[in-house]
Amino acid sequence: MALQGAKEIENVRALMDEQSPPHGDVKLIYRSEAQWRTMARALGILPEWKVGMPRSAYHGVVTLQLGNARVFLVPDVALQATMLVQKDDTSKE
Repeated sequence: MALQGAKEIENVRALMDEQSPPHGDVKLIYRSEAQWRTMARALGILPEWKVGMPRSAYHGVVTLQLGNARVFLVPDVALQATMLVQKDDTSKE
């Protein structure tokens, strides 16, 4: 429920803005593994990718607390579809 109502933030810089830090539920969308790794490093979280998605993800979504904001790092629709296919392929082995 919280993810659906989360306000979308444009980039990590906006998330880390000390002048007007976000609060409540916010989401950042990543479009590739490379973009995920860049975001993860900037936020100080594990940048590892495993089985087609971030290691700490649930259905591609990583949740973390940053100040007064609950942050959802969310794959875009096309990437999420790819993740689900890769996950299904590995579960059949």
